[in-house]
Amino acid sequence: MAQERKIDDTHDVVIVPRRGGVQRFPVDREKGVYTEPPQDFPREQTGGRKARAVIKPSKEFGPAFAIAPTRPEPAAQNGTCVLINQHNVRIRNPWTAARLNNEPDADKVSEDPFDQPLPARDERHELEVLLAGPAGKVYLVRKLAGAAPTITELANMGMEGEIWYQLRSGFIAGSVRCFQEGRVIPMVNVTSLEQGEE
Repeated sequence: MAQERKIDDTHDVVIVPRRGGVQRFPVDREKGVYTEPPQDFPREQTGGRKARAVIKPSKEFGPAFAIAPTRPEPAAQNGTCVLINQHNVRIRNPWTAARLNNEPDADKVSEDPFDQPLPARDERHELEVLLAGPAGKVYLVRKLAGAAPTITELANMGMEGEIWYQLRSGFIAGSVRCFQEGRVIPMVNVTSLEQGEE
């Protein structure tokens, strides 16, 4: 017996490319396939304003990856999109910068335009990240140079309207303003990355 496809298994993909604008890959929801090339996604088109509100809440922060959810509540959107904002993700970072090149004459290859120095901050052995877990809990993981990592629960989520709004809007990974810490910090919604039950 063929298993019935869940109603929200397929989604349009909305991308905010580095070159500007907003584009959309529409999906055929009956067949669950992408049948058209990307097209401009104007603000005035159905879902255009909502997609922008989720993917670009601020010039300083926002999701790199989110899934705008459908919800059984008044005024909820009736379509779901996978949202990607290229402005909020670093392609070149310490994990990806080194070339994997084992060609015999690699030193004779012309200069690589992508082989540029990384920012000085990448030399420090430090990091901070917010981890959103279940039951409305958000944790700050901090690793300072020369110190053991620490993990603390954000004490007052009532102050964190921006974090709550982002998570409620389908945030998966990106950055957010944390008012208790007074700055923008990367955040990952761990619960959105756990394998779901079939």
